[in-house]
Amino acid sequence: TIFLVEAKRNIPWSKPEDISYATGGPIPQLGGYHNGGFNVGLADGAVLFQADSTDDATIRGLINRHDASGGSAASVPPTPREQTAKPLGPAPANNIDLSNPLAKATDAARKAQSRNNLKMLGLSLHNSHGMSGHFPQAAIVGPDGKTKHSWRVALLPNLDSDTAMAVYRAYKLDEPWDSPHNLQFLDQMPAVYRHPNAPADSSNASYFALTGPETGFGDGSKRIRLRDVKDGSSNTLMLIEAWRNIPWTKPEDIAYSPAGELPEFGGFHPDTVNILTFDGRVHSLPKTTEPAMFRALITINGRETVTLPR
Repeated sequence: TIFLVEAKRNIPWSKPEDISYATGGPIPQLGGYHNGGFNVGLADGAVLFQADSTDDATIRGLINRHDASGGSAASVPPTPREQTAKPLGPAPANNIDLSNPLAKATDAARKAQSRNNLKMLGLSLHNSHGMSGHFPQAAIVGPDGKTKHSWRVALLPNLDSDTAMAVYRAYKLDEPWDSPHNLQFLDQMPAVYRHPNAPADSSNASYFALTGPETGFGDGSKRIRLRDVKDGSSNTLMLIEAWRNIPWTKPEDIAYSPAGELPEFGGFHPDTVNILTFDGRVHSLPKTTEPAMFRALITINGRETVTLPR
């Protein structure tokens, strides 16, 4: 049974008014904040994301405490959040014309903001290392010993944000990232995980680790310490910008194999891609950077020579 529901209304918070509903009348307009659906809070404390396409009978069953025959309320399976998400669409860099002075200045400002996001993530990751003696794994196993969660979830307590901490406390680590309960947090992504050129309503992460043999995060399950970075913390890639359709809570990053093709990075700026190295520094690499340079940065123990712009 619905207890609370999202709705865009011109009703001041202190006004004693809510949404009127009559069994024989039309269903009120609900939602208005998300493309494809809206969140409802049930009387048992659960939160569900309902698609806009949900039929009227189902909505009425959720609103009524008892159905017309005196039975219990309708049992409605939650709508998977991913099914109502917008397609990823073209990368933002495709729409930036650097020959336009205003567009160039705007892009420069957002590039600086993205660098700051990476710097803050680097500080948070190093704080986590200082407290536990290692960096968080890319995919962390929950208290049940099998459920995996992203390092982005594990890092929430280190972001120095009351909101992020509240999300972490409410997030259920013994449930998958896409359980009905945990899906409600997709729209509460900390701003530091979103590139300023990404859509403001996007719940996709913008910054990723590289996982796989010889990478800084290994297969995603290994606890990496600074002393494990044999190539040097200033010469090894930790995080990188990438335009991907990966929700921020999903335990997925960018897979890399030395024998495979180099993954596609960037997508937010026409001319550069920002990276974070294990020493906490942020670098802007030209899009023309040779693939060999990226491969050298990705490996943790390749003994390559790397020269990065400061």
